[in-house]
Amino acid sequence: MEWQPIETAPRDGRRVLLWLPGRGPEWGYWSVPTKDLVNREPCWNDGEHALSNPWSWPPPSHWLPVEPPPGAEFPGEGRSE
Repeated sequence: MEWQPIETAPRDGRRVLLWLPGRGPEWGYWSVPTKDLVNREPCWNDGEHALSNPWSWPPPSHWLPVEPPPGAEFPGEGRSE
């Protein structure tokens, strides 16, 4: 697998491995964060908080697909909004 441009990442609630410039890899998916008091719009997040914001961290630049183990689901998967 090779890192793909973030523009090609799925935005359907599927968990992927994201590359955050200046921080490195982080699990995340596209949805509305559940506990972020600032960001209430769909964005790349870890299920609770946005993984980037305009005043501190740049958004993810790349992504890798990740498959859950057979018969398992990742927490939060499928909650796209």
